[in-house]
Amino acid sequence: MTGDEAPPITPTEYLENRLKKSDLKDKFLVLTLCKTWDQPCFNDIVFQDSLRAAYPNEKVEFLTLFRGSTELAQSDIKGNNLGIPLATDLYGKTQIHYGDGETGLISWPLTLLIDDKNIVRWQGDGDDLNEEALERFVNREYPIIDLSEKYVPLAPESFLFEPMTCEELFKLEMEDSVSSFVRVWDKDEFSDDMFMSTWSLSYNAGAIGPMSLEDLFHKLFPRKRLVIPGDLMEKEYRVAFVQRNTDRKTADRLAADILGEIGLEASVTPLPATYYELTISNKEKLATPRKVSLRNRLPEGMQDLGNYSDRDLHNFEIRRYDLRDLAKLLNSYSPDRWSYTGNHRKEYNFILDVTSTKALLKSLRQHGISAEGKAGTVDEMTIKYKQ
Repeated sequence: MTGDEAPPITPTEYLENRLKKSDLKDKFLVLTLCKTWDQPCFNDIVFQDSLRAAYPNEKVEFLTLFRGSTELAQSDIKGNNLGIPLATDLYGKTQIHYGDGETGLISWPLTLLIDDKNIVRWQGDGDDLNEEALERFVNREYPIIDLSEKYVPLAPESFLFEPMTCEELFKLEMEDSVSSFVRVWDKDEFSDDMFMSTWSLSYNAGAIGPMSLEDLFHKLFPRKRLVIPGDLMEKEYRVAFVQRNTDRKTADRLAADILGEIGLEASVTPLPATYYELTISNKEKLATPRKVSLRNRLPEGMQDLGNYSDRDLHNFEIRRYDLRDLAKLLNSYSPDRWSYTGNHRKEYNFILDVTSTKALLKSLRQHGISAEGKAGTVDEMTIKYKQ
């Protein structure tokens, strides 16, 4: 994204120091995006506010934008007397524009420097900003921040350490001697449930598992379609990683590193696809009670629909899914890509016709759900053993 025109910024509500569009005309913007309101976001706001105070320049504006409601944020910032504008993008459209284009940010908080011509000149960890960097930004001196000496890559064999604790992982994240790493363990190699029993992610480090390769890739890389060798479908892994980069190619590098750790590689083929965004068109239809049996209820693993008969696919029953999880489910088998960016998390029962995209769209409309499609491409990753 660095060097490109900045995508739209769409705040829905300001909590502190409202900015108007006219305030940004011919200004240099320090934009910080948070995936949601959390402690790292609050810490970053405090840092950015101190940086604004240390570098008072009428040419520079600051804005921190998080996704979601304002209730918790208002409680946390009360009495802090922040000088920078703070706002929410309730449905996360800004985060999607600056993230992977579908689900949101790859890593966060993410800070971007956008010049007076609306061009992104730098993006990365806001902690790397200082008064000197802002001076270079305003004076158009590039690179604004040179991190080439801060992170020194380790030799590949240095990545192959023994199973670690969560504390050790995040300590490693903070060390300037590490540029990035990925470590994958077989489920049976590492049984510390306190470490990676659930998904967790900070600005540039994460841990996930145990999960099958299919579920792991659907969780980390929802925009990609997968072709996985049959003998790997049920095998489970745990993954830990640190990534210093925050551009859109980060996910591709991470995918290749994960596969390389377990002796696999992938060929990527771009294929035509339609991107559908689910919206509620009729709340009464959506709320209509629907009785579904346990016969077709999907397990958490979202098993392959190929195990079902044609009759099942015409009347596919889904129990207690909200719209966001429904979109993820459709992505697990549909040749197209589905998303839901609203804030409606109520669960419903669905009876859908999944024999074709046309039939699926029709049955969604019968549930009071519309889906607007936009033509695009999707990367299909064919995973195979290294030769």
